Amino acid sequence: MYKYLTKKLENTKGTHIVDITMIAFEILNHSKSEIIEDFGYLEIKEICEVLEWDYEKAESVINEAFEFEETIDEIMYKNGRTGYLAKIHKEIPNLVNGKTFMYSEGHCRVAYIYAHTIAELVDKAVEIGNEIDKKERKRALEKKEKENNAKANENDTIQKH
Repeated sequence: MYKYLTKKLENTKGTHIVDITMIAFEILNHSKSEIIEDFGYLEIKEICEVLEWDYEKAESVINEAFEFEETIDEIMYKNGRTGYLAKIHKEIPNLVNGKTFMYSEGHCRVAYIYAHTIAELVDKAVEIGNEIDKKERKRALEKKEKENNAKANENDTIQKH
């Protein structure tokens, strides 16, 4: 099964799981892992999106827990999120020659994912990676189109004089 999941990630264009922890085990650690610390620094709205919690309902619960110095993993555990939290890097496509996309590990977006199982986590990583890829490809194409239009306008202005 894990080979299948690995293959699934390999078939994406640059989606990498770079850190992962299981909340049920994380709460036992006295020093928190880097992923838990980083995740806890996100805006509450972002945390709620990752955990699929209703922001209106969760905001006061999370704020109150933080006031009592609870960590995000403790809050997650108490509220039924005992599965896996992962940090992914999604390589950003760079437009080359106006039509070909290249990927580089040095240029990426970061996202967090929560899932109850490893298989669900991989599925979410692939989905989020594809969403980021689609947005970034569109952004690169729009940028290139603006550059082309600016050059055309510049050439047009030069020729009119």
